[in-house]
Amino acid sequence: MQRTKKIKRTKTYLSVAILVLGILVFVQPGPAQDGRSLNSASSATSVKLNVLVTNNKGHYVDDVRQQDIQVFENGVGQTVSYFAKEDLPVSYCLTVDNSGSFKTLLKSVTEAASNLVGNNKAEDEACIVRFVKSADVETVTDFTSDKETLLKALGVLYIGGGQTAFIDAVYLSAEHVAKRQWSDNLMRRRAVVVFSDGEDRASYYSQGQLIKMLRQNDVQVFVVGIVSQLDATSGFIRESPRDKAVELLEKLAHETGGRVFFPKNVEELGNAMKEIAHDLHTQYVVGYHPEGKSVKDEHKVQIKLVDVPGGEKRTAITRPVYYVNSKVVESKKGNSVQP
Repeated sequence: MQRTKKIKRTKTYLSVAILVLGILVFVQPGPAQDGRSLNSASSATSVKLNVLVTNNKGHYVDDVRQQDIQVFENGVGQTVSYFAKEDLPVSYCLTVDNSGSFKTLLKSVTEAASNLVGNNKAEDEACIVRFVKSADVETVTDFTSDKETLLKALGVLYIGGGQTAFIDAVYLSAEHVAKRQWSDNLMRRRAVVVFSDGEDRASYYSQGQLIKMLRQNDVQVFVVGIVSQLDATSGFIRESPRDKAVELLEKLAHETGGRVFFPKNVEELGNAMKEIAHDLHTQYVVGYHPEGKSVKDEHKVQIKLVDVPGGEKRTAITRPVYYVNSKVVESKKGNSVQP
């Protein structure tokens, strides 16, 4: 078994400086050079958004036309100046819940994750992250394009004890992907694919910090939420654990322009893998030059699809917010990945 790496919280001004630099590069105008889909500048030269489209059965749609797209920024209609369906390589973290609640699920989950890895293309790369409590968010295998290495790492995942730190796991995985640098010149997408029931018991980061960080970094989150074993009973003054978890998982996908799946059986789990494998690679890219003024750094975007007579209902999925002047989310401690 390869020695694991723990993703630790350490106070380091260097890591903060690197993140600041990365975000400053991210908001420069023009087409993305590092595979990120959303770009803007204080002059609002151009914006490009990754867009997923699904039908009423939650299946991806691959026949959208430019004339089907309507874009709104801060409520103002925009003119689409760029439209393409792009198939790009992807760098992603495969983040798997290894807490006690997954004891009877781990085998099925790792088999499903292995199928996802099997769909990786030659230029893709992934890392495997396991998590239980906050101190046990570990990279089992760092970024690699070698499928055999990734499959072996999935095969040695194991259940551990402790209070689940789901929010920490997503935060650190997304940050790890956001900081990833490449030696080639390929444009890539960045993503986190997380398998969990979404119940968080003892994270260092808050949900608000996680959402803010995800908004300011162009990393899509795809969620496989296996919530059937959570208590569905709510109290007089408390939300049920299941409802609370579902709400969080849906929010993570929504805020990042990703998708969430709640499979009830092995067949649905397999179908979720097919959808994610497609979405990681093939997405629409919609570009426009913003019209209308805004005094805020936060720009809200919405994409609608024109109904086709006699056609099925379609839904466009994209990041709901982008920032002109992104700022590092600072807590009392920074983060770094330790070898």
